[in-house]
Amino acid sequence: NEIPMMQEAGTYHVWYKAAGDDDHYDSEAACVDVTISEAEYSIIYHANDGSGTVVSKNEAVGSAEDRATISSYAPDREGYIFDGWNDAEDGNGKLYANGDEYTPVQNDDKSFADLNLYAQWRAVSLDSISINTAPSKTEYFEGESFDPAGMVIIATYTDGTTKEVISYNIIPSAALTVSDDHITVSYNL
Repeated sequence: NEIPMMQEAGTYHVWYKAAGDDDHYDSEAACVDVTISEAEYSIIYHANDGSGTVVSKNEAVGSAEDRATISSYAPDREGYIFDGWNDAEDGNGKLYANGDEYTPVQNDDKSFADLNLYAQWRAVSLDSISINTAPSKTEYFEGESFDPAGMVIIATYTDGTTKEVISYNIIPSAALTVSDDHITVSYNL
């Protein structure tokens, strides 16, 4: 007879006996305890040019129906927005969001495959700049230079975030003339 295959982790009592033939008797039935440990696999997180540490974790699997949760932590990368995890470094695999459930893949030998996840990034660019607060001085005489004191400039990025701009260019940067009726403020990332 075949030995039954148990797929759930746990301790099982297995009864067995040797079957005899015409010249031999059957053996007495005996019992052994067999312990099947939970299988494990790892979820390994790669920042993929980002910074910060997402702790990889080992997951215990008692059965193929067990689920794991993708980490809710997001790494950082200057000039980019974290756009989720992918099981292919180049982003051409399966996409996972933070908090998604993952069902482990069982190999032919009943072990479970590790899951490597790579951070995916979307570039952030400048969308617009605006003067949030006008400069303290707004009237000038010919020969004076523009004074930006009190002026607050805000940059808005494509991801919706904003940031106060500290370093910017002003045109004209020299003394003002009677024909100067506006100034131009520019900002480069």
